Amino acid sequence: MTAAELIAAQKASGLYYELEAKRAAHAAEARKQELENRKAAAPLLEELRSVGWDVTSVWTLVNIDEAYPEALPVLVRHLGRPYPAVVREGIARALAVRRAVFAWDVVRDEYLKENDRDVKYGLAAALGGMVDRQHLDELIALVTDRRNGPSRLFMLHGLQRLRDPRAASTLEKLEDDPDLYKQIAIILRRRRRRQRA
Repeated sequence: MTAAELIAAQKASGLYYELEAKRAAHAAEARKQELENRKAAAPLLEELRSVGWDVTSVWTLVNIDEAYPEALPVLVRHLGRPYPAVVREGIARALAVRRAVFAWDVVRDEYLKENDRDVKYGLAAALGGMVDRQHLDELIALVTDRRNGPSRLFMLHGLQRLRDPRAASTLEKLEDDPDLYKQIAIILRRRRRRQRA
């Protein structure tokens, strides 16, 4: 059956129109949710504009290749506020840069008390992105604590990036961790290839 024949059959049965109505309803709900999130994030977006970042979403910062050091203190101030989860996750992911290490304690504390899965993943990514040698032991403690679950995956790039003997040793110790073993196998395979080259 060709695509045209399938559509004709669906139209004849009414299924096509039912699917189109569901798609339209889903798109309308997504637009409504996006507007609600933007309205909720208005204080954050306004403060970002005041430091030179005129963005319609915090996710714009996550997805650019440009540094935004003047926005980092704003993001930290808004991190603990009761925004919708998608906004809080965006704030956390926007902090996943080395220059945000000044906010290590704040981000770590938010990570430890966070219950929303996606926000916790964003906070883990922030910790992995901002970690430096001074905070490496704390990151290792978080990554090796299985109570932190699969969010720890997002911290692994911090261990990999620092290329510190403590980080390398931790990766090897976690080879059998049920949440991390697949990603760690990839990291260790790449590292062994580099060592042989």
